[in-house]
Amino acid sequence: MVVPEVNFVIFISEGQNMKRLLYILPVAVCLFTATRTASGQRSWSFDLHLGDMYCFKMPLTIEQEGYEKLRFSARYRTESFQLPVYYSWKIGTSSEKRGWELELIHMKLILKNNPPEVQYFAMTHGYNNIFVNRKWETDHIIFRAGMGAILSHPENTVRSMTYNEPGILKRGYHISGPAIQVAAEKRFRIFKGLYFSFEAKVTASVARVGVVEGHAVVNHVGMNGLFGIGYTFD
Repeated sequence: MVVPEVNFVIFISEGQNMKRLLYILPVAVCLFTATRTASGQRSWSFDLHLGDMYCFKMPLTIEQEGYEKLRFSARYRTESFQLPVYYSWKIGTSSEKRGWELELIHMKLILKNNPPEVQYFAMTHGYNNIFVNRKWETDHIIFRAGMGAILSHPENTVRSMTYNEPGILKRGYHISGPAIQVAAEKRFRIFKGLYFSFEAKVTASVARVGVVEGHAVVNHVGMNGLFGIGYTFD
């Protein structure tokens, strides 16, 4: 089956690293709003899921000082069930079938159609999506929409030069760009507040990650399938 190429290109600022912090401002605004809105709410939930993701073919651009720009349609594998596995957790509050959530999704991206100049390009310790979600509950399905930021751990060797920057707390993590999602979840009650659920979601993001003497712009759209357990309490 031939998968059509999806053109999803978002402008990325060419400023200094501090400017990347601007990507998380929408998250801060939503979180502030969620905290105020959730004040006095009686229903809370926590979810823990495993899952997998299909990555659409997307543009990847690599720029290094003194070299020709590389731009091609990237294909990624995810190795979701190999350590560290794909997982997601959510904590949220709701009332009258509406609510707010904070969610983290840990996923991996590993380039599989490397051009000759790229020996290795991956984020195996996390292409982490951090979202503030708005959710709406019906009798059968929970819908959610989220916006947030990418916290990436880039690992790459381009033109035989290996990237090794300490990042946040010297752990190799970098705030890299904006992310959005839409999702639908079906829950099955097990006992009292305990439930099992399936969730389908589409995530979209663009990240500016480091390479030696330059940077790469990673466009990503993924179809995600998740399953796991959760608990709702008053």
